[in-house]
Amino acid sequence: MKNTKLNENDSLLSFKPDEHSPDHYLVQGDIEIAGIIDCENPIHCCKFHPNGELFSVGLSDGSIKLFKKQNCQLLYSLIDDDIRQKRLPVTSIRFFNRPNDLNQDHYKILVATYVSGFIKYWHYPTKSCIFTIFDKELMPLSIAFNNSFTRMAASGYDCKIKVFDVGIDLFLKIK
Repeated sequence: MKNTKLNENDSLLSFKPDEHSPDHYLVQGDIEIAGIIDCENPIHCCKFHPNGELFSVGLSDGSIKLFKKQNCQLLYSLIDDDIRQKRLPVTSIRFFNRPNDLNQDHYKILVATYVSGFIKYWHYPTKSCIFTIFDKELMPLSIAFNNSFTRMAASGYDCKIKVFDVGIDLFLKIK
């Protein structure tokens, strides 16, 4: 097991070496635990950015944290008034990356679902929610995009998949 050495100047949420004994984990194959990031809140989901430079975690209080991959530095924390009021968990995270899109800001959008019924599009460098869908029946648990990112499917507790046309915000429902 390897522990990553960091400089005291690194701005981290809380990176600490693994304090468990070597026999605490069963790790098979060529994999090692490099360290642990303590988010001080239960984590419900996590996702790497497609370019591999960032990773995000969705927490039980509804906040999302984005970290730099190399040193686990906390870069962004995403939360708004809707989420502060509800304080319900993030259930899934996806990065919005349309292929062949020349607008570099589109590579800086994260989409998240929340038990509270929200689906939020975040521009994470500015920590701004740029678009919100609210569906009190769905209580979304997961989302997926097609390859061109023109359709988004959301599923949840209502046992239905709802498909959104992302380009023109046309709502399609599949039973």
